[in-house]
Amino acid sequence: LERNGFEVQILRDPTRDEMERRIEDFILEQGARIDNRVLIYYAGHGHTMRLGGERQMGYLVPVDAPLPQNDRKGFRRKALSMQNIEVFAKDIVAKHALFMLDACSCS
Repeated sequence: LERNGFEVQILRDPTRDEMERRIEDFILEQGARIDNRVLIYYAGHGHTMRLGGERQMGYLVPVDAPLPQNDRKGFRRKALSMQNIEVFAKDIVAKHALFMLDACSCS
């Protein structure tokens, strides 16, 4: 990516707060110009949780999230939901934005 002119930022093993802050900062810095191209790539743990009835929600799992089967409430407090990702995406001004999520199950 760097050879093709992209600025690359790497965040390893983030907590929920670190992950959220870095994504927000990146979007504010790089996603604020319409002519920019923005790529956010996540490789890590993910989990899909049944919320009630037929509703399900996918989550990205930071290092400080407890296992969902051990602490469902704590997991939902710490994991980053796909709704959060949608909010980030809607805040991007750049006309070219791509989120790539490579998330394996944490169960």
